[in-house]
Amino acid sequence: MRTSTSSPAAGTPPAGSFGSGSTTPPGQLAGQLRDAVTAVPGVARCASAGPVAVTTQFRGGSVPGIRLAGDEVRIHVVLDAVPAGPIAEQVHRAAAAVLAEHGDTRTVLVHIADLELESLPDS
Repeated sequence: MRTSTSSPAAGTPPAGSFGSGSTTPPGQLAGQLRDAVTAVPGVARCASAGPVAVTTQFRGGSVPGIRLAGDEVRIHVVLDAVPAGPIAEQVHRAAAAVLAEHGDTRTVLVHIADLELESLPDS
């Protein structure tokens, strides 16, 4: 599921920013995004596996499942509940709120990477 916030403002980012209008270091921002989205009920964890690893790398570490790239923030999650659509919308809102706190105007894309089937109720 792809969801997005408003488009980034045109123009050159301010001096000292990380390409988004935010002056927050990428590792710190990615960590805050991870904490916010994994607090959403139904999210088991962020996911980095796949054909292309989704991660934010920075000096001293990385944050799997969160990718701060150019004009986008990609959030890849594994769910342990359904329905997936409303959970993805909550993930989007949580991520957008963190970005807004930092003055970051990037588009948020939410990808449901997997479902933990053993966590779902029997039908």
